[in-house]
Amino acid sequence: MKTKYFTLLFLFLSTLVSLSQHKENSKPGKDGSSPLINFFLSEINADSIKANVEALENFGTRFMLASNRKQVAEWIKNKYISYGYTNAVLDSFFVTVNFSGTEYQTWQYNVVATLEGTLSPEVSFILGAHYDSYNQSGDVFTSAPGADDNASGTAAALEIARVMKMKNYQPASRIKFIAFAAEELMLHTPFSNGSYYYANKANQEGAHIKLMINNDMISHARTNVSWVVKVNPYDNAEWLTNFAVKLLGEYTSLSVFINASQNQASDSYSFWQKGFPCVYFEEAQFSLYYHTSDDVSTKYNFDYCAEVAKVSAAILLESNERPVVSEFDLKRNGNAIAISWNELKEGNVAGYNVYRSPSPGNNFVKLNNAILQDTTYLDSTVTPLTTYYYTVVSVNNLYQESMKLDIDSAVLLTRNKGILIVDDSQGEILSPSDSAVDTFYKQLFSQYGTTDYDVYESGDTPIDTLGQYSLVVWHTNKYSLTTKFFSSKNSIRQYLRFGGQMLFFSDRFGFTTEHSFTSYAAFKQGHFLYDIFKIDSIYKAAASRFNGAQSALTGYPDLSIDSAKTIASNLYHLSNIESLYPFDGANKIYSYNTNYDSTTSYGIMKGLTVGVEYMGDDYRVIALSFPLWYVKEAQAQAFVDYIMQHKFDFQNKVLPNRDELINKLYPCFPNPANTNVTMNFSLASGTEICIDLIDITGKKIKTISDKFYSKGFYQLNTDISDMPAGMYFCRINGKGARAVTRLIIVR
Repeated sequence: MKTKYFTLLFLFLSTLVSLSQHKENSKPGKDGSSPLINFFLSEINADSIKANVEALENFGTRFMLASNRKQVAEWIKNKYISYGYTNAVLDSFFVTVNFSGTEYQTWQYNVVATLEGTLSPEVSFILGAHYDSYNQSGDVFTSAPGADDNASGTAAALEIARVMKMKNYQPASRIKFIAFAAEELMLHTPFSNGSYYYANKANQEGAHIKLMINNDMISHARTNVSWVVKVNPYDNAEWLTNFAVKLLGEYTSLSVFINASQNQASDSYSFWQKGFPCVYFEEAQFSLYYHTSDDVSTKYNFDYCAEVAKVSAAILLESNERPVVSEFDLKRNGNAIAISWNELKEGNVAGYNVYRSPSPGNNFVKLNNAILQDTTYLDSTVTPLTTYYYTVVSVNNLYQESMKLDIDSAVLLTRNKGILIVDDSQGEILSPSDSAVDTFYKQLFSQYGTTDYDVYESGDTPIDTLGQYSLVVWHTNKYSLTTKFFSSKNSIRQYLRFGGQMLFFSDRFGFTTEHSFTSYAAFKQGHFLYDIFKIDSIYKAAASRFNGAQSALTGYPDLSIDSAKTIASNLYHLSNIESLYPFDGANKIYSYNTNYDSTTSYGIMKGLTVGVEYMGDDYRVIALSFPLWYVKEAQAQAFVDYIMQHKFDFQNKVLPNRDELINKLYPCFPNPANTNVTMNFSLASGTEICIDLIDITGKKIKTISDKFYSKGFYQLNTDISDMPAGMYFCRINGKGARAVTRLIIVR
């Protein structure tokens, strides 16, 4: 209790001091800025940073093999001790290095100072910077002043630590200030540099490092221009980059340049390799004096350096005072949207709030009445085919909310119509007419009942159009800068994430989906192919020739190119067909076939993947990197019939959205099912309908629906995760509509 009252009193007094004595440094006009954080940041002093940079520079060199290397580390440790960090220590490790033809075996010294957490000391936040220096043009053993690289980052950490101790700050979680050794020469040699040594040890010990902040070269900026800081993000820590950018806007005058991901040029990379979230700040205007004897303090701008230091301090303070929910998950749950997130381990988290908005802007409304203690929430107040935006915040023990960091969207699909064929082609290579291609695809699916959508006439496909259909067939068969698939990806992503099904085929696959022109392209989280189609790379050999697809998964028919649709000069082969590399639950369904030997340039792609399926509980996709237009018609029809009846569960040929509907209950899918199951039924006229799940004794287990339905086709999704494994039956009862179909539940 004393801690809580002290924190309340401290916050109140800090706020008064902030508002009365530090008005110039606070930013009350900005939404979400904290007077407490402004109070701390106003104490970060450019002259103090400069003095520590000069002191480090005055060692002459801080090269990892110089005789004074331990002396430098002791100076940094004693500086932390002088600020009140009596627990500051040297964390030593032994390395062997060959430099200029001579082998050295030396001890290196990280410096670690810790500000202990009061509520959750097992959770750590790390602020790091390397302190060693280098000179590529002079005698590195005597002259490597390294003012910018990287006395600036080391001094920024010292300054933040000084202010926190001076203000007697007591964080909820542990903050570690680490000066890393041996970065310059050994960064890319595992176990031989300070950051890798520390990150590897932390990983082996199972340390809970919430985040790592790295500052490297942060003092070079012109005096009379707008200041810019470079933010280096890392995959799987996008939330931390977003967090940093928001805090930069809240608490500093800096503009932001976001660099490419996975920057390997500094200590944060070691932590990323070991799975810890990290972000790396550096100057946007790279120093001209890098790794020279002129890398001295008189060349640099320490007001700029202090401004960069503020964002690191803001991250540490904001994370401790109001821990953020970095990410959450959205899924359909029956006729509701389920929101879930990971529990925050910080001791000052009292619970969570969930917000929703009709747009990604600021019009968010809180959905829950009381603070949530659980890490799930079910939003049952959604309207079908309407996109909603969600965010989740934590609430601390002072009832303050965290920043709204991650925003994601969801839509409740109806999928009460049959098949939508999206025409995204304007003919085809070898110049067949657009109408001929369109007619071919319509005939393939004519037995199943379809609706046509021409993107060149109607524009991009909105989610409220896609969401009405149980299956979307999308064909893009011409290499054209006007393809609409790319510009419709957000709608397609939403449709599939929330339970849709898609059949997609296209030549120039990489261009159509990701605007990739290269012969090889790799994708990562955030790319459509990676996230949705479960394809992590594509490859194309320009000379290779394709004349069919050989089945690579039982059930799929072999597909051969129709010689009437190709040309003799290519020996009836196609070019520019790409291979796909599936992962994460996706399966290879077709292999590249050719009449050429695989040892030749024409046959080099033989056997590579040209068809992929993902048959998840969440959604289903089949993607081919060649157009069905070129396949012999009978084989193309066999392919369509197989996937419609065995992959997309359209087991009866005349399917809904025709004028003449029948009363029918279609097979459940997936079947067997695990967590969710979908029931399809059609009605020839309006009637009261009751749909139940019953067990093998006839006992009713669950009522899926009991209400009036108009004429039409319907698709109901229900949660079965609470039902034991076994055989069940889905039963429909209504006037003129009585039927039963079997369902197997597996665990």
